[in-house]
Amino acid sequence: MSSERHLKFVVRFVGGLDLLALLAVLGPWDALAACIKISGVGPVVHGPLLEYLARSSSAMYALHGALMLFLSTDVHRYAPVLKFLARVGIVHAGLLAAMDFWVGLPWQWAIAESVTYFTESLLILWLLRRARF
Repeated sequence: MSSERHLKFVVRFVGGLDLLALLAVLGPWDALAACIKISGVGPVVHGPLLEYLARSSSAMYALHGALMLFLSTDVHRYAPVLKFLARVGIVHAGLLAAMDFWVGLPWQWAIAESVTYFTESLLILWLLRRARF
């Protein structure tokens, strides 16, 4: 498989994974609250602000997913955008880790979230370089 095909696969995988966040945007609150509780990040105290933040942040992940799927249709043409998103993604991974630790989320959550974001961003940059875009 060529570097370009690998890149398309990774970008589509990231996009598809992020689109799963639509479940949190559109699903019933009880299901979302159960997922929050299972994740071990703390008690779920329902209120409009918590629900808004949970659903709106999930919507942003889904938006990112849709954008990644769109960009995967022509990775050569959209290489500059992919490079930008990957570079910003590396910074974002650091910010996520800092915020997660700052607000007191479990260390497993903070590491998993930031390492995943960092790794996918770094992988996209590496594949872009290998494909010579």
